[in-house]
Parts: sequence; structure tokens; C-alpha cells
Amino acid sequence: MIRFNRYIGLILLIAIVLSHSVVAHTDKIPSPRKLQSAEFGNQIRYFDTDSLPFYLFLTIILESFFAGMYVFFAKLSPKVILLVVLANIVLYPFAWLTFPRLPVSYESVIFMVEVFAVVSEAVFMYLLAKAFYPLSFRHAFIISFLMNMGSFLSGFLI
Repeated sequence: MIRFNRYIGLILLIAIVLSHSVVAHTDKIPSPRKLQSAEFGNQIRYFDTDSLPFYLFLTIILESFFAGMYVFFAKLSPKVILLVVLANIVLYPFAWLTFPRLPVSYESVIFMVEVFAVVSEAVFMYLLAKAFYPLSFRHAFIISFLMNMGSFLSGFLI
């Protein structure tokens, strides 16, 4: 148990440092605000990197809640929630700093980010859990799908 906690603590520390460095250095990444605005039909899209930490925090809260519901009903270990938090800390900044810069419509960006989130978070949780807690890929994928669908649908309410 102590060995598990040390590894999780180390992984969490590395994930926080990496995600903080990505978020803190977004001023070095060309923002669409500094470039010409991308027009898609009659929609002009700007991506605001200043609000990324707030939305990351909100996503962690929402997705932990939805994953927690599945963990409770499937009678899995509550340690799975830690995997959800780690997956979001590592993958959320990458997704939202990469995909919005592609020259595609806003709807396409949302679709690509959600597909990326479901698949990459499922793989991330499965591989990380494989070393510490027996979590099947099926459970990891269901958790990832439910939590991303829940946060996506909650976005319409906010």
C-alpha cells in the first residue's frame, strides 16, 4: 500500500508540474487572437487560453463526479477517481492547446477533442491502473465515455 501511494504521489507531482508548465507557457504558443481570426462560414473563432486553468478545474470536478457514480455502482475501488484526476491534468491541456489551432470548424474541433478525450483517457487510466490496481479496459472505457459525455452535456447548462 505504501509503495502504491508513493508511485501515485510521484505521478501526480509530475503531472501537475507538466500541466502547469504547459498552461503557464501558453503565451509562447501563437494564439488565434494574435494571428488572423479563422473564419468558418459566418462564425469567427477565437481560443482563450487565459481561462484554461478554470475550465480544467471545472472539468476535473464534473468528470470526477460522473466517474464516481460509475465507480460506486460498479463497486470499483475509489482509487479509480485518482486516475480520472491524473488523466485530466495530463491530457486536458494538450487537447485544448492543440486541436483548436487546426483549420477546421468549431464543431469539428469539439468532436475531435471529445473523441481524443474518451480514447486517450481510457488508455491512460487502463495503463496506469495496470501497474497498481486491476482495472479492465472495458471499465476504463466506460468510465471515460460516461465522464466525458457528462461533462460535455453539462457544458450546455453552464
